[in-house]
Amino acid sequence: MVLLALMLLTGCGSPAADPPAVADTPFDSQPPPPPFRYLGEANVEQFSMPVGPVCFDAPLGPPDGEGYLVSQGFGGPRDHLGEDWRGPGVDGGLGDTVAAVCDGQVITARDYGVGGWGKVVRVVHRYGEEQWVESLYAHLERIDVEPGQRVARGERLGTLGDADGQTSPHLHLELRESMNLPLWHGYDREARGWIEPRAFIRAHRTDCPERRSTGGALHQGTTAQHAGPPVVEPAGQPAWTELEPGLELAVFRSPGPSTDGDSTITVLRVDPEHFEPVLLMASQTGTGEATAREWAQEHGLVAAINPSMFETDRRTSTFYMRVGDHDNNPAHHPRANAWLAFGPREPGLAPVRILDPSCDDVALRERYHTVIQSYRMRTCAGSTAWKPSARIWSHASLGVDVDGRLLLLHARSPWSTHDFTEIVAGLPIGLRSLQYAEGGPEASLYLRSAGLELERVGSYETGFFESDANQHAWELPNVLGVRRRVAATTAEPG
Repeated sequence: MVLLALMLLTGCGSPAADPPAVADTPFDSQPPPPPFRYLGEANVEQFSMPVGPVCFDAPLGPPDGEGYLVSQGFGGPRDHLGEDWRGPGVDGGLGDTVAAVCDGQVITARDYGVGGWGKVVRVVHRYGEEQWVESLYAHLERIDVEPGQRVARGERLGTLGDADGQTSPHLHLELRESMNLPLWHGYDREARGWIEPRAFIRAHRTDCPERRSTGGALHQGTTAQHAGPPVVEPAGQPAWTELEPGLELAVFRSPGPSTDGDSTITVLRVDPEHFEPVLLMASQTGTGEATAREWAQEHGLVAAINPSMFETDRRTSTFYMRVGDHDNNPAHHPRANAWLAFGPREPGLAPVRILDPSCDDVALRERYHTVIQSYRMRTCAGSTAWKPSARIWSHASLGVDVDGRLLLLHARSPWSTHDFTEIVAGLPIGLRSLQYAEGGPEASLYLRSAGLELERVGSYETGFFESDANQHAWELPNVLGVRRRVAATTAEPG
C-alpha cells in the first residue's frame, strides 16, 4: 500500500499529472516492523517520478518560520522524535496556518481522537533520484486536505491546534526517512528512521527561488525573547525595565567574558509587596515533571526558576525543602549553608530572606511557611563562599537584595561558581545574599509579563554536557514561582 502511494507522488517542486486518490494508509495502527526498513533498501526501480528542485520550508511562517519558535527540539533528555513549534504569547499561535514543507502527496489525514495525537496529516516528498522523506504534522485544530491529495510547498494542510485540549497549543513536526514507520509515540530512545526537522530543512534549500533570511525559527534556538530589555554594561546605572509595579528586569553583560555564549546575566527583581513567591513540587501537586514555562502556564505564575538541585528519582530535592507541612526532603544537608525562607508565619519577620548561619539564627526557618536549602554562594558578610575551580557551567541562582527584594538570576554562558558569584557581586543590583539553584542544561528561567515572554535555558556543564548546543528547556520536578498577590491587579498589563 505504501509503495503504491509513493509511485504516485510528484517530485519535490516538479509538475505532474494529478494522481488518483489513495486510501488512508493502514500502517498507523500497526506495530513497528523489526527491523525498520528504510526506503533506500526498497526496489527503487519502481519509482519513475521526475526529480524536482531541492526546496524545503518551515511549516509555520514559511519560508523561515518568522515569528515562531521551537519550544522543544529533536532528541534531548526526553528522546523527542520531532520538534514542537509554537507562536509567541499565551495562545501559542492557535489557529495559525500549518503549511507543507515541500511538494508531495498526502497519505494520512485523520483525527486519532484521544491519546495525545489529535488530528494528524502525513505527507511524503521526493527530493532526489532515490531520496524520500515523510513529514508528519500533529495536534492540528483542523485538517484542510484529504488522503491522496497532491500538495505544493507552502500549501495549507490545516491549522495549529492543541489536540482538542490534550496539549498546550503547538505543532508537533516529525520528518522520517523510513516510509514504513507507524504513528508511534513521539518519544523513543530508538530514533532510527527519524531525522531532525530543522537541520534537514536548512540543509535542503539549495534550489529555493526566494531569497532566504537568517531569521525565524529555522535559524534560532528554543529560547523565546520577545521584545526583551537591552543588554547593559555593569559599569553604568542598571537599565531596569519595569514590567509592572514591583517587577523589574535587567540583562547585564559580564566584564569577564565566558568561554561560550554571550556572557550575559539576566536578573528579575521581585518586590514581595506586590508578588508572592510560590514553591511548587511534583511530590505535592501529584503531577509529573514540566518545563518552567509549563509550570508557569499551568499555575498562573508570572515567572518560574529552579529552586534547587534534585535527586535521581526526579522528585526529591538534594537539600532540605518544605512547603507548610509537606516535606519534599526533610534532611538538613550539612554542607549547604543557605536557607531561602518566605511566607512568614508571624508578624515582624521579613517577607523573604536568605538565612546564613554566619550571621543569622537558622532556627528562624521554622517560623516561615516555605524553606529551600542550598549551597551558599555569597555570605551575608560580603565574601564569596566558593573556591576557584576549573569546572564551569550555566547558572540559575536565587538572591535577596539590600531592600529585601527577591532576585532570580540566570546565565546560560558558563563560569565557575566562584567566578559567577564574583561577577554578580559586582553588578549594580544591591546584592545582599545569594544561593545556588541549579547548573548546566537544567538551569531554567521563564517570564511572561506586560507583553514580554522570555525563556532562558542553560547548556554547558563540565563533565556532563560540555557544549553550548542545548536548545531544550528541561523538565523540572520543582519550581520556584512568582505570582501576583490578590491585592494587585490580576489582568496582565499590555
